[in-house]
Amino acid sequence: MRISLALKEKKYFSEEIINYSKSGKKYWLKIDCNPIYDDHNHHVGFIAIESEITERKLKEAKIKEQNEILKKTAWFN
Repeated sequence: MRISLALKEKKYFSEEIINYSKSGKKYWLKIDCNPIYDDHNHHVGFIAIESEITERKLKEAKIKEQNEILKKTAWFN
């Protein structure tokens, strides 16, 4: 919804989304997208940079899990 709205309003956006390969494998993408205007300030399109961030997301999930274990351990002590 946020991506569609930004595109409709011709605004910059940066989002992290889950995508799926043709084989059905899930992976994470970070999308940075900017509108492009001509010399007369007319919108002519967008340029986007997509970065595959699955490894980073997996590491973040592992850290979150470890932090939850540490919180539970600290609570018992």
